[in-house]
Amino acid sequence: MKSRSDVLERVARASRVIKLSRALVLLALSAASLSAQVPPDESWRTIETDHFRVTFPAELETLGRRAAGIAEHAYDELSAEFIEAPAGMIDLLVTDHIDISNGFAQLNPSNRITVYARPPVGDPSLGYNDDWMELVITHELAHIVHLDRTDNLVGKVARGLFGRVTGPWPFFPETGTPRWLTEGIATWYESDLTEAGRAKGTFNEMVLRTAALEGRFESIGQASGRSPQWPGGTRQYAYGSLFFDHLLTKFGEDRMAPFVEAIAAQWVPYRLNAAGRDAFGVSLSEEWDRWGEELRDAADKLIAADDDSGDRYNFRLSHQLAAGTYFITISHCCGGTGGYRLTTTLTPQ
Repeated sequence: MKSRSDVLERVARASRVIKLSRALVLLALSAASLSAQVPPDESWRTIETDHFRVTFPAELETLGRRAAGIAEHAYDELSAEFIEAPAGMIDLLVTDHIDISNGFAQLNPSNRITVYARPPVGDPSLGYNDDWMELVITHELAHIVHLDRTDNLVGKVARGLFGRVTGPWPFFPETGTPRWLTEGIATWYESDLTEAGRAKGTFNEMVLRTAALEGRFESIGQASGRSPQWPGGTRQYAYGSLFFDHLLTKFGEDRMAPFVEAIAAQWVPYRLNAAGRDAFGVSLSEEWDRWGEELRDAADKLIAADDDSGDRYNFRLSHQLAAGTYFITISHCCGGTGGYRLTTTLTPQ
């Protein structure tokens, strides 16, 4: 039987191990957080436009000044085609200190956009872009214009009293909506207001068509999930942007603003079907199901088509060939080609 002093010593050792483990975890988290920060000792430059304060490293001055012009153009376009952009200066940071192609928007403590300048070269979902800076700035600014919106009296009073508190309703009611909605709106506008964009490309279309053919088309409740299963992080962008493309094609592009304003004005928040009925005249859940059925029907017809015209996709080819060996090249839908050898033999009738 162990003495009381032995037990106390074991407890003390266990406590030291726990404290050490906590310290290591905090150190790891701090290192990860610091790696995401811009280097403070960089030689930074800042310029101001009518609506933006643009900051960039000295060696990216040409790109930074160009980003300022793109941002002002996107601001005007979104204000005209979507909803009025928020008042006040928006901070735009352009940096290339990490080797990724991305951007993000922040509402707190003020409206801010960070853009990583590296263009996408290995991401097929971003492959259809004409100008990376134009696409990413338009996308992130669409987030700012959309998510900053609040039209209910409670939210306006709350912001006036407490400032830009981090949180959804009543301060920022749009931030409490599903990610397929927030990313879908930004992705749709990145495509509508530029010469490229993911809603115009073939990758997202392929994702949804494949899901429909395999019986894995996701419900409106699943489309915002963060599951690592296919299509992973593409899920919200693909489903969201193409669902809005369906809605706006069917009911009119001028219905996006009333939809966002309906959510921003709700006294009882997050009633998306109610906002859908206000703006589009339909429940979003019911229209999502109809949209899924339409995609499944279209995919079935496309896969059954015998199309060797070279237009769009060739899912099944039927051609009479003499016996022999043939060398063929197949172009992939999203870029790249592949070489194949086909050997045929005579089949007795």
